[in-house]
Amino acid sequence: MTHYTTCIARFVAGPRPLALALITSLLFTAGCLQPREAEYESPKTQAKYPQIVIINNFLPWVAFHDPIVTPAEGEVPMKVTVPIRLKQWQRKEAQYRFIFLDQDGRPVGPEMDWRWEVLNPRTLVYLEASALDTAAVDWRLEIRKNLKKN
Repeated sequence: MTHYTTCIARFVAGPRPLALALITSLLFTAGCLQPREAEYESPKTQAKYPQIVIINNFLPWVAFHDPIVTPAEGEVPMKVTVPIRLKQWQRKEAQYRFIFLDQDGRPVGPEMDWRWEVLNPRTLVYLEASALDTAAVDWRLEIRKNLKKN
C-alpha cells in the first residue's frame, strides 16, 4: 500500500468517524427536542405583536423613540406620533402607514395609504397620524423602504 492509502485507511478505521457520527446524531436529536412555536397563533397572543413593524429588512437602519399617544376623547379621535431616526450616515427614503384598531383588535377604516418620508442621517423625524374614528383604541405602525428608490 502507498502512504496515501495507508493514511486514508487509518482515518476511516480510527475513532474520528465514530465520534463524528455520535456528535452529529446528538445535535440532530437535541434539535428535535426543542419546543416549537405553533404555526397558528391564537388571538390571545396579539398582545405580544409589536406596535411598530419593520418590513423589507429596514430594521438595521432605524431607531425608535417612545411613541406619543393621545387617546380619543369625546369627538376627537386618537392621535399617534412616533419619533424615528436613521442610525447610519446615508439618507434613506421610507414609506409608512398607521393602522388603527378598535377594542376587539379589528382595523378601524378607512385604511391609511402609504406615506413617503425622507430620513436624513441622525435627524429625528416625527411620523404622525390621527384615527378617523373615535372607536380606535390601539394602533400599529408599518415602515418599509421606499420600494421605488431604495
